[in-house]
Amino acid sequence: MTGVAAQMCANPPADLLEQFPELKERVGPRACILNDLSPAACHIAYNYNTPVDVDALRQEFERIKAAVKDEFDWLYGTDHYEPAVGLYDPASADLASRLKNPPGGGSMHTLLGGEERTWELLTKNEVEARLGFPVTELPRDKEWGDLDVAKVKQWVCIPATLQYTIWSDVYRCEGFVTIEEPTGKISTRGKNAGKSVMSKKRVARGCGKDIVLKNASLVHGHDDRQGSTFTCPYCNTTWQKSPLPWLRSDPVESYVSWCGLDRHARNYMRRISLKEAELALKEPKSGDWFPADELYENSELLTMGAGKRGIKRVSNFYFPRQLRSLAHLFSFIESIGDQCLRKASLFCFTAIALKCSRLNRLRPSGVGDPLTGTLYIGSLIREENVGETWQRRTEVAMETLASVKSKAVWVCQGDAAKPSLLKDSSVDFVFADPPFGGNIFYADASLL
Repeated sequence: MTGVAAQMCANPPADLLEQFPELKERVGPRACILNDLSPAACHIAYNYNTPVDVDALRQEFERIKAAVKDEFDWLYGTDHYEPAVGLYDPASADLASRLKNPPGGGSMHTLLGGEERTWELLTKNEVEARLGFPVTELPRDKEWGDLDVAKVKQWVCIPATLQYTIWSDVYRCEGFVTIEEPTGKISTRGKNAGKSVMSKKRVARGCGKDIVLKNASLVHGHDDRQGSTFTCPYCNTTWQKSPLPWLRSDPVESYVSWCGLDRHARNYMRRISLKEAELALKEPKSGDWFPADELYENSELLTMGAGKRGIKRVSNFYFPRQLRSLAHLFSFIESIGDQCLRKASLFCFTAIALKCSRLNRLRPSGVGDPLTGTLYIGSLIREENVGETWQRRTEVAMETLASVKSKAVWVCQGDAAKPSLLKDSSVDFVFADPPFGGNIFYADASLL
């Protein structure tokens, strides 16, 4: 930000000059050297302060977007199911023109062109086999009215997109609780005089079955807060998370977007399907690089949930599909020949490194939100669509990069006590921002 301020000296905000008129004679660019030990800090500072050909950068963005499209369409592709009645009656010419298997098997006239024949007519049994649960558990669209979906025999399968997936911690219903029992004695002193004397002891409880936290009944609080309690759906034992054995994280819900005959985009949350659960576990492609460095096991930040969840390497901070998507995207960015364009593209990529990781905890409002300055992994995690997150962030980043005009800011990584770039008597102001040591663990927090 010191570099950004130096750039703004060439064209300061008008209200600032009005407030301090004596500064008008001092308007002009400032030469600035930024120095830091951290590669992450230098990477960010460089791209905020180095001009880039935004038109050329957009061409690279479009090239990479086209190159990864098929892979991302597959990884984040899913299906929406509509009862084949009313507006979606197969007898409708508009619907039949979109079906790969129109009624009767004939080659019906296609209103929108052959490339649009992506919908499919399925039986109820076929739909439930794909979902892995009954159609009665699908979210009810208001357009369905009082329709008894259990009696609908035919369904229309419409291609859809996964916007994000909710993962939940899974615990074993097994642990100890503290109970109080009367001793048979009566207290004779103090405020408890005349009351039974109670003794506390720890006793084993639980049925040993797996508890999916997202599906458990909350007693109070939100399910991502440490103090919340919940009830086992099998034996009704009330627990907090801390005494229970953590088993794993499972994908449990999908947020789906689709577009129907009215061409209006719609979104809804539902239980994850078998196909979606399988895609969520797709490992990285052979040959695509990703960081698998081992972590210092006594790191302060690993105590904030990560160490308890089997995090041993940098790559463990990502679910399989996240790692696959990011590694695939990274391989194309690394292939950019122009160094300046490659650095700017990596700037857009690293901007999603936390959002598209297991650090993206699910908040009560439904948004995903990594906890700043930590490596905290919550009990409920929102796995974003990497392709769409990258596209949105790149569009925003290109607006920022287009505003960088000055070439007067230099960024160097290393020891500030040994500034090799500087000649004697060439600096008229030094701004030193000291490290905070034990307050903020910068090295750990910037690992990803």
